[in-house]
Amino acid sequence: MKKIIVIGGGAAGMAIAAAENGCAATIYEKNEKLGKKIYITGKGRCNVTNDCDMEGLFDSVVTNSRFLYSAFYGFSNQDMKDFLEANGCHVKVERGSRVFPVSDRASDVTSAFARRLRELRVKVELNQGVRELWLEDGVLLVLYCLEWVSQKYLVAALNIQP
Repeated sequence: MKKIIVIGGGAAGMAIAAAENGCAATIYEKNEKLGKKIYITGKGRCNVTNDCDMEGLFDSVVTNSRFLYSAFYGFSNQDMKDFLEANGCHVKVERGSRVFPVSDRASDVTSAFARRLRELRVKVELNQGVRELWLEDGVLLVLYCLEWVSQKYLVAALNIQP
């Protein structure tokens, strides 16, 4: 089984690790919990996606919407709603076609991801910011909190701010 490292346990990192891809995944998250920023989206309710059709999604992209074709068709807004429903987070559609958890709690979105990660036996390392990355003889070495691990595959789901 291939092993991957996901750097960052936000929405993108959890989605990558929750994908059924036949890989054993480990998430390294620098914060004390997964999806920390999800808790503050939509004023704490988490506006998960939009319920419009694909053309509506593309029309809302200001520049170069073609760049997102493969992403939008690879995992659509309907796929997102289905994922959440299948993992215990029921959703509703509000004005403007905005999709929220029925509970109006962003924590339910994070819980749905966490449930799926547990089912897939994804290893989660909290409070473990990655300090260095090295490639040596085709093997990726990752330093987090003074401990080295080696993997062949890396996925970075980062929110880098200056």
